[in-house]
Amino acid sequence: MVRSLAGVYTAIRASRSLVTEKKTAVGGRMPDMRPQRLMVPVDFTERSLHAARLGANLAARFGASMTLLHASELARFAGLVGEAASAGASLNELQRSYPLWAAEELNALAAELARDGLRIDARVEAGRAGSVILETMAEIEADFVVIGSHGHGSGTHLLGSTTVQIVRSANCPVLVARASDGDVGDDSGRFRRAVVGVDTASDAEATAHRLVTTAAELLVREPASELRAVHVLPDLGADPVLVRRTGEGKSPVKLLERHVHTVAHERVCSIVEQCGLEDLATQGEVEIGRVADVLLERAEIYGADLIAVGAHPPQGVGERIRGTLADAIVRHSTIAVLTVPAGA
Repeated sequence: MVRSLAGVYTAIRASRSLVTEKKTAVGGRMPDMRPQRLMVPVDFTERSLHAARLGANLAARFGASMTLLHASELARFAGLVGEAASAGASLNELQRSYPLWAAEELNALAAELARDGLRIDARVEAGRAGSVILETMAEIEADFVVIGSHGHGSGTHLLGSTTVQIVRSANCPVLVARASDGDVGDDSGRFRRAVVGVDTASDAEATAHRLVTTAAELLVREPASELRAVHVLPDLGADPVLVRRTGEGKSPVKLLERHVHTVAHERVCSIVEQCGLEDLATQGEVEIGRVADVLLERAEIYGADLIAVGAHPPQGVGERIRGTLADAIVRHSTIAVLTVPAGA
């Protein structure tokens, strides 16, 4: 977000210097971003089973291996402890029997999802879900995670809050599989239309490229498939500091706004071009408003089935209170969300 006139000019100079860059990858394409080691956390709810089916379809499509992970802490949230207790089982019996039951269920799920050429491992680990997931990701060197999330607008359920934790902390792309009550969603993994939130700042260039390229890998190549890279600018006319520095009249602000818009559009198109997506319809655009609101609105207007944004741990007091852009998209999107760690 540009907060001052100096900030605006700094952004313009940075963008201008980058627009003229040439494609840096061999043959004009960015590195292959197809996942090789997927991981899917499972708590045996229908939403996590949807994520597992989606993960299996993606793994089969990309020729990747897949690990199903269950953190035993999830038992108490799934209602299993209460059911067992009501049947007269003691806590010690539950602690002994539950990991065995979970392993049996997870192995059965792996067998159900298995197919020719797809290797699926099943792991049950004890501990808090978020910590177990992150530790296992590092141990198996997962390069892609598919995780379920509860209905949009929720951040308090187990997989709701855990999903936000993983999105913030993961060092690889995370695909949040969207499912709402009564509708577990399409688990084919055949995404067709993506809206990708792109930051054109020079220090965000690598993340922007990876976002576009990873989202493009998830899209099937069909006539209706399309990737739209969207950069969102603040409303400069609503910035009192900028208005005061450029004069009370609206013309200076409007001229500056048009200039920034033009430069940002050139930069977005340059980023998409550098990704070398000749086999996919792409479009770069610049909008004005609040980033999360604009991306969600654009996705709805375009009939997208995937939103992609950068992710990072909260920075500063504001993000610790309000949450990050990725938090907002994950919590409010009604479609699947792809996040890529910033700085990757």
